[in-house]
Amino acid sequence: MPKIISVWISNTSPASFKIIDHVSKEYIQALPLLENDDEIYVIVPAEDIFLATVKLPKLSLNRLIKAVPYALEVNLAENIEHLHFALGKKEANFLSVAVVSKEKMNEWISQLATLFSSTPPSLKMMLPETLTLPREADSWTLLIDETKGLIRTDDQAGFAIELPLFWQILYKRLQSPSVLLPRTIKIIGKVTTAVPEPILQKLQQLQIPLEQTSYTDKTLLLSHTLNATKAINLLQGAYKIYAPVATHKKWYMTGVLALTCLVIFTLGNITQLFILSYQNNQLRDQIKIHFNHVFPRTPFIEYQLQNRVQQELQLQRQHYAESDFLRLMRMVIPTISQATGVKTIGIEYANQELTFELNAPDFILLGKLTQALKSQNLEVNVEQEMQSGNTIQARLKIREII
Repeated sequence: MPKIISVWISNTSPASFKIIDHVSKEYIQALPLLENDDEIYVIVPAEDIFLATVKLPKLSLNRLIKAVPYALEVNLAENIEHLHFALGKKEANFLSVAVVSKEKMNEWISQLATLFSSTPPSLKMMLPETLTLPREADSWTLLIDETKGLIRTDDQAGFAIELPLFWQILYKRLQSPSVLLPRTIKIIGKVTTAVPEPILQKLQQLQIPLEQTSYTDKTLLLSHTLNATKAINLLQGAYKIYAPVATHKKWYMTGVLALTCLVIFTLGNITQLFILSYQNNQLRDQIKIHFNHVFPRTPFIEYQLQNRVQQELQLQRQHYAESDFLRLMRMVIPTISQATGVKTIGIEYANQELTFELNAPDFILLGKLTQALKSQNLEVNVEQEMQSGNTIQARLKIREII
């Protein structure tokens, strides 16, 4: 029977595991041989992970991945090149994101390799302990241990911080008009938690009920709802290779998809070949009719006409390949098309100068685009910048430096 294997990594003790049975929800201490359908979840310290929500326009997944680090850069103390960004759910234009240092991710992966020394792990999810707290709709869940407090305010939102600072931040959130308050707050602790009096008074004023329960084993508590969690999975991007696979199912499905694509591709090519052959014959007949009409006494020799057309096409290619306009477009277009979130509204060319009307999501991205163009020996002048809502409208004049 498949098992849910919960691995808890702590900053204060070695990595440990619990094996949670699907039916009884009990755990054993001995790690048996792993099977292909076992589900391994890794719970990592919440204080090492920054959970955020960022507002972004509608973008493709690849452009979203590139845009998120720059959208959060002002809120981060560390260089974004040293950080790993895991994307969560997106509602309207708001995206949940988990941020953790790559050094920490590598450290946790190393601990797992040591723990599962006999069997390399196939991981289902790696998630912060904050997002493993049990949660009901319209409620906040707090877990208080000896040194810190954890709070889960939504499926993919929460934070962890040392006591007693935790209570101060919680009080400020209850006072903030921009925070969507819960209907109930549930506190879980090893013993009945002594809630500060200002918090109790504020909850009474807001008419938010407070419920308290206790736990005996933190790892077991956090593991009970893992197989139905809606948390952000940190195993994305460069760390996605650690996600689980059932080997026989993976290769079976891959083979079926590959065969289907091959059949579709082959049939498509054959159909296209017949269509092109038919069109080619029609075109040849029309050329012959026109040739005989213009030169009624000259025999139609197909290869001579073909050679003449090819010579004319080659001359045209050489002429246009040397134009200033095309050379400048070849330098500019790849850079602009790769800029995340930048949309081209209009293009003009006059006096060996390109004018681009652009929309960009922010001034930072517009500045990076300008620098990227200048690095190609181009002169770039930003003639107009104005902000309209969440969009920056700009006019760039670009010419080649000779």
